[in-house]
Amino acid sequence: MSKNRNNPIEGAKQLLSQRRITRKEFGRWLTGAVSAALTTQTLGGCDVPDDRADDSLGRSNIDFDYQAVIVGSGFGGSVMGARLSRKWPGAVMMAERGRRYPRGSFPRDKQALFDAIRRDPTDNTPRPLPLQGTSNGLFDVRSYDGMDVLVANGYGGGSLIYGAAIIEPEDPDFDKDWPATIKKDQLKPYYDIFKTILGAGPIPITDEPERQLPRVDYYKRVAEETGGESKLVPIGIFFGNDPDNPTPLGEREINQHGAEQTSCTYCAECVVGCNFHAKSSMDLNFLHVAENRYGMEVRTEHAVERVVPLDIDGNDDPDQDGGYGYRVYMKDLGNASAELSVTAQRVVLSAGVLGTTEILLRNKYVHGTLPNVSQQLGRGFSGNGDFVGLVAGGDLPDGNAYGPTLVQSINYRDASDPEEHHVLEDLALPHLTEVISWLLDVCETNGPMHSFWQTLKALFELNGGGKNSGFASQVFVGVDKSNGKMFLGNKGELRLSWSHWASRKLFGSMIERIGDVKQAVSGWANLYLPTYLWPLRRNFTVHPLGGCALGDDSPEGVASAAREDFGRVFGYSHLYIADGSLVPSALGANPALTIAAFAEMVAEGVTGDLATVEL
Repeated sequence: MSKNRNNPIEGAKQLLSQRRITRKEFGRWLTGAVSAALTTQTLGGCDVPDDRADDSLGRSNIDFDYQAVIVGSGFGGSVMGARLSRKWPGAVMMAERGRRYPRGSFPRDKQALFDAIRRDPTDNTPRPLPLQGTSNGLFDVRSYDGMDVLVANGYGGGSLIYGAAIIEPEDPDFDKDWPATIKKDQLKPYYDIFKTILGAGPIPITDEPERQLPRVDYYKRVAEETGGESKLVPIGIFFGNDPDNPTPLGEREINQHGAEQTSCTYCAECVVGCNFHAKSSMDLNFLHVAENRYGMEVRTEHAVERVVPLDIDGNDDPDQDGGYGYRVYMKDLGNASAELSVTAQRVVLSAGVLGTTEILLRNKYVHGTLPNVSQQLGRGFSGNGDFVGLVAGGDLPDGNAYGPTLVQSINYRDASDPEEHHVLEDLALPHLTEVISWLLDVCETNGPMHSFWQTLKALFELNGGGKNSGFASQVFVGVDKSNGKMFLGNKGELRLSWSHWASRKLFGSMIERIGDVKQAVSGWANLYLPTYLWPLRRNFTVHPLGGCALGDDSPEGVASAAREDFGRVFGYSHLYIADGSLVPSALGANPALTIAAFAEMVAEGVTGDLATVEL
């Protein structure tokens, strides 16, 4: 029905052929359609229509609970929450399966870390640590065919445990096969908006002793000796409201969005949740504004299971296309998994790559409530070329457990084969000896991971007693082949099949680069995840992408790349996706910025309002 939104004649033919509307209803629809045509706005020469134009269509018999229901609170869901709540104050609801994490609530001791692993025996999800954790754990670790995946489970989604990198893709070919509407040039204005809202920028450069990071100069030298280009990168870390005059470490201020944050303490704990609220996770900006300024209703520990189109009278009807709205069924995980439902004129799926894809797969194939979703569903999974390395010994600096997790990158774009292009990013980690001891407790005694952690612990104890001295860790990203596929297993659980083979040149070049770094610093050991050793060849990602890729039509993708209905699920009206599952292929850069840019474009189409730096 969305395709007829701006074509009154075609829309009229469709409505009349249904033979189920009154003249009054038709008149209300026609008025809305004309209004939409008159109020269409533009950005970059592309039409941005107002989704509200056909809201009156067939809805006189339905008293909706909400204008919109948003499923998930990660980068995409947070952007949608703020933008839609501003358009419809008090009429937007967000469902998040995880819990809130106030300042100081992230796990640190051994038992808390045990409990922080998500384990839900009812979901049949394959997990590497099946006997540990709780159903509302923060760290959701999945173990699939060829790929292990870590995602977050909490209010704020992946922003709670990401390394705060706000980086634009630099690989010149990352978007070569993408639809014309989402090339980097089209995304750039949205990149700038998101950076401004987060206050993202490089680490402050001052003479203060507490802000000195030896690893900055170290990686500059590594870049010079290994043929790369090093630079400081924008990070979503709070250093105070004046970037030219950073607030002293540990002091609190109210940020530009009204939330209290702490000037970064340089504790290197970004990826295990910032207990100081120095990292600008989404609950301290977009979500804070949506909830506290515009009255968005938030239901944490609620897991959405079914999304069902309604008929003209408000009854569940899987044969409809969403033109009359939806009923969303969810479980209240804090109340013995009691089921409840709400109705909404529109639904936005922002549950992340694994969550959104699983919801659509189950609704298409198990519940039968969304049967017309594209057959491309689940295809195009990418681990974003993630790879982890470590070098020990040599002239490595102290201070690898100090500072923000990630502050600079080295771009290796001069490889003879474009498939080998990759980026190395520095990686500061908290003091890890105790964490590794915990991992030794939960890993199989004779398994490869147990041997790996045992060796790593010995290295740490030999080089500084666990203070992360004498070693340097790196994370790599590149443009892999995005050839994974998600599907449902025999018990209805989400499964993933991924093979390293098509991307072996990329990962081979990263392994060689770890050796280059060792040689450059006269190190005596270089390591990478043992699960990637032959014959396992299992990789690990914290940046899953794809599964519901944008395309020009249903045979090419799951959601529309057209600017007039960006992110709309093909085959349905008012059903949108706004998260990393939309990304058609690997970015070769940390994906938070691009996910947020896509969400801004979705929000423009839904609300008719152009994205701005004002929330």
